[in-house]
Amino acid sequence: ATYLTTTNHPTIITGDFNTTPLIATKKHQFPDDPRDDYRDDSTLTTLLSLPNVTDTLAATTPLEESKHWTFPTSAPSRRLDYILINAKDWTIQNPKISQPATGSDHLPVVTELTAKF
Repeated sequence: ATYLTTTNHPTIITGDFNTTPLIATKKHQFPDDPRDDYRDDSTLTTLLSLPNVTDTLAATTPLEESKHWTFPTSAPSRRLDYILINAKDWTIQNPKISQPATGSDHLPVVTELTAKF
């Protein structure tokens, strides 16, 4: 978090954050793994509270929870995957959840970014 608030470099953070979105209505007792519990996870709250940090999918698309689930690919039940950017450096276009990638148990999050610098 310190890096994101002090860097002058364009920043993109991607991946499996192992946490659900702030808007998620279900944060535990998932059919594929009832032990997963994200109720007390503050990862996204911390990151998205930083100046200019934006979730590319949420920034331009009304989040319809089940349409944006990324895990597991066989029967998605939650979103765990994100592309976060420093919004002052990038313009977001066409964010979406894509079709499964071979060899992954997560659906890919894809976003076109145009540099503002």
